[in-house]
Amino acid sequence: MHVRLLLFLLLLLPQYALAQSRQCTFTWSQVTTNADGSAITDLAGYQLYMRASSSASYPQTPTKQMPLSTLTTPAQPSTTAPCATGQLWVVRAYDTTMNVSDNSNEIVVAAPPDTVPPAAPTNFRSQ
Repeated sequence: MHVRLLLFLLLLLPQYALAQSRQCTFTWSQVTTNADGSAITDLAGYQLYMRASSSASYPQTPTKQMPLSTLTTPAQPSTTAPCATGQLWVVRAYDTTMNVSDNSNEIVVAAPPDTVPPAAPTNFRSQ
């Protein structure tokens, strides 16, 4: 009995940990204007924010700060970050004087597709 429980836990825990924390890739459209509609000339980067549930608030400090100089393709911004199913995320733009935009649309991290088949049946026999 204890051996079965131990085997079950050894098989389940790595999958549970994987489902709870993984790398997500986030992409968004490049900001080209200020909030008033004028052309932006001093875009400095983007800030990624995460909250664990809809009842929580977004933190004051960004989850990830991304200066333009660190983005591989500033015209098509993207980044990766550790994430878990059910978390809510937004991105904000900021300029060189640290004016920060409103939140982007909010996204919810979906569960990854189940790609692991069940274990093979055992003790198959005829009577």
